[in-house]
Amino acid sequence: MSRKGKRLEDGIIIQIQLNFELEKEILCFGEGMKVVAPKRLRKGFFELSKGLQNYES
Repeated sequence: MSRKGKRLEDGIIIQIQLNFELEKEILCFGEGMKVVAPKRLRKGFFELSKGLQNYES
């Protein structure tokens, strides 16, 4: 793994630069992905998940 990444027992930690394309890619992982930082990205996904509750049947 590169200097900017760290492998953990249950996943990896990477340093990134936020952009729309990356956010789209993260969403592709669905429930298999947990964003822990940065707060801005975590909050954005939290707000999205609240909005998705409007479409649950």
